[in-house]
Amino acid sequence: MEEQLLLSDMKNRFNNRLIELISTKGQNTQIFTEAVYLEMKQEVKKFKNKQTKKTPSDYQRLKRFDVMTIGEVEKLIGPVKEDNVIKYIQSSYRRKFEVLHAAHISIGHGGRNRMEKEVNSKFKNIQDR
Repeated sequence: MEEQLLLSDMKNRFNNRLIELISTKGQNTQIFTEAVYLEMKQEVKKFKNKQTKKTPSDYQRLKRFDVMTIGEVEKLIGPVKEDNVIKYIQSSYRRKFEVLHAAHISIGHGGRNRMEKEVNSKFKNIQDR
């Protein structure tokens, strides 16, 4: 019980600090709200299927993102490179704590650098700052 209260307190402090950080960031941040994530996913799908002339911003968005369908769920991913490693774009800043905490536990409470390497192997936008 006490451990869950401690974890809940850590999550609240993390989310509050992240909200402060988001408010100081510009529009080019990789920290997405749920609405921005869904809008980005729709735009990438639209640009991929666009038959008319694409704008430079369309090409830039397609260079940075792709959409992958798993079952019936569509996920925004980073573009797949030669090494065929798929890196997911984390959908919401609200879920960052769970991802970071799970990575911290999975590496045996290792340090910042080990955790950063573990998270960056699966996600593209978790370690923003």
